[in-house]
Amino acid sequence: MESIIKQTYHEFELILIDDGSTDDSNNICDSYKKKDERIKVIHKKNGGVSSARNEGLDNATGDCVVFVDSDDSLAENYIEIMVNNIVDVDMCVCGYYEINSYGDIIRSSVDGNRRIINLKSKHFIEALFDGTYMYQGYLWNKMFIRSVIGNLRFDEKIYYNEDRLFVLEYLLKCKEISYNNYPLYFYLSNDEGAMGLNKSGFSFKALTEYHSYEKMINLLKKRHYYGCYSKALLESVYSVSGKKRYFKEFPMLKKYEIKWGLKILFSFKCSLKSKIKTLYYFLKRK
Repeated sequence: MESIIKQTYHEFELILIDDGSTDDSNNICDSYKKKDERIKVIHKKNGGVSSARNEGLDNATGDCVVFVDSDDSLAENYIEIMVNNIVDVDMCVCGYYEINSYGDIIRSSVDGNRRIINLKSKHFIEALFDGTYMYQGYLWNKMFIRSVIGNLRFDEKIYYNEDRLFVLEYLLKCKEISYNNYPLYFYLSNDEGAMGLNKSGFSFKALTEYHSYEKMINLLKKRHYYGCYSKALLESVYSVSGKKRYFKEFPMLKKYEIKWGLKILFSFKCSLKSKIKTLYYFLKRK
């Protein structure tokens, strides 16, 4: 919170969503609101992260939108640089540091010399599925234009991979993206949180990750991004492979694995490389 309030760029509204908290978060939000007129607090019944983000979008009035996770922090010039970079493009993206609970840097997105480049949205969509720029499905290192978002909202029935789905849907409405690999966002890696669930168990909420894959795969095919379509299918198959021990409890996982594997093998739109990898995957699995 403090890193947002102390931004060098002052003309912004900060919308805090109290998503049915059971701790003291609601009082903390209200206390900050009393100190800073830029802060708006919304208290709502718990509905999950997508519901909270949609509430924020419904109440936003600014020209641009950024999403900040509650445990993370920003460089003091995060908003200033992002606002300067979003001129004449539809979205801007910055680099980030991944840190642990002690504040130590675990990973940096800087993959060489620091640079600012503009990309066609087509190239950025391709980057979503080939690991370029260290996985750009995150929300928090991006600035979106509210008018481009329009009626686009998060799918509240999806709890995993919902951010990447939203980014893809947004990119399909864009023409050009600005990418600045300078780290401006500090992401707190928390294996004990919701995203670490699959390390100790599985749930129906975690299963919704594959609902997200299904929607992305269909979108890519519909918009004729066949290279990405092929890679997304292969990635989804590999993702399911790590959940084999849950096949009996969640039979839908195996159905997804077979369904997507067959699509790769028998679709004219999928690359030969993807077909060979898929065939090897299933032969090795046997």
